[in-house]
Amino acid sequence: MEAAASALAIAQACLITAKGLYDILDKYRNATTTITAIHAETTAVAASVQLLQHILQDPKNADLVQQRFEVLPDLQRNFVVAIASLEMVLACLDSEIERLHHGFGSGGYLGKRVRARLLWRESSMKDLLQTLRGQHSAIFSVVQCFQM
Repeated sequence: MEAAASALAIAQACLITAKGLYDILDKYRNATTTITAIHAETTAVAASVQLLQHILQDPKNADLVQQRFEVLPDLQRNFVVAIASLEMVLACLDSEIERLHHGFGSGGYLGKRVRARLLWRESSMKDLLQTLRGQHSAIFSVVQCFQM
């Protein structure tokens, strides 16, 4: 089922992003609260998406899934939008994490220019956290529709 495969891909992407966040946590001590919050939210999203994937793949739920998608056409659209939005948020997070990894020079030294840019990016990271929370709510709403 295509929906289950999409959910699995997103769950894997969440876990990769969470690992990237964990890897930079000790290097950015001034941003530990934000990094920890994004890490926790990313891990929670992965769990919700894995639950959704289980619901979609479980043969016992095949009729239920098909029925819900037929009866509630918006449910399928919302699922597709939530997955696509999560992909975009995770891509932005991955890009930011990659930038943060490369911010350190040889020997783990963080230059003044990079430090100044990181202060500016704190608001971007908080925006990504809020967006991730919103997408988590959307995914969880889809899960709840299948559990009703």
